Amino acid sequence: MAGDDMILKECDRGMIYMPEGDVKISVEVRFSKENITLYFEGFHFQDARIKARVDFYDVQQGLITTESEVLIKRNPAYPTSPYPWIGECKVIKCNETKQRQMDVRASVDIEWQFYHDDPKLGGDFFATIRNLSAGGVYIETVETLAPQELVRFRFKFNKKDRTFLLETVWGKMADEIHMGYGLRFINLQPGDEANIRNYVFRRLIENHRANEE
Repeated sequence: MAGDDMILKECDRGMIYMPEGDVKISVEVRFSKENITLYFEGFHFQDARIKARVDFYDVQQGLITTESEVLIKRNPAYPTSPYPWIGECKVIKCNETKQRQMDVRASVDIEWQFYHDDPKLGGDFFATIRNLSAGGVYIETVETLAPQELVRFRFKFNKKDRTFLLETVWGKMADEIHMGYGLRFINLQPGDEANIRNYVFRRLIENHRANEE
């Protein structure tokens, strides 16, 4: 369908759930107004027409979950193209789009430096980022944060390292020592949300590949 209502806006990665064997495969995605093409790494495929769940990681819209029909065939551009197999994808049904506060999250384990926005409340402190999305982050720390308190941190979601502002939304005890806090991004600049979401999608792909190894 790609094309029926242009469900994709800015997407280059996806995940197809093969109907047999409960196998998930990461794919590169290319699309136009008329079609969606999935590009498969590796050679362990065969000509087939299947119905499968296909998730698209759209930078602008979020995670789009679909029921699709995929025609898997040899890539006529191989070996010029690095992908020996492709799939012509026709979206039958769009099931769900997750974005903003319902956005897809990537599990991470990143020790990072944060700063109280109000110097009267303290200076810098360290926290472990446990997951993040285009809407915000979840951290664990020994530092005490007040509801609606603002904190800052520097991070490189694309090629540019810059400072982001976060607001404390909720808190809970993570363990006997650490507090867990949900923080949301505020005052994002144009393009920030897309950059953050693209980073999240890259981490999801990396996590999936690591689990396969």
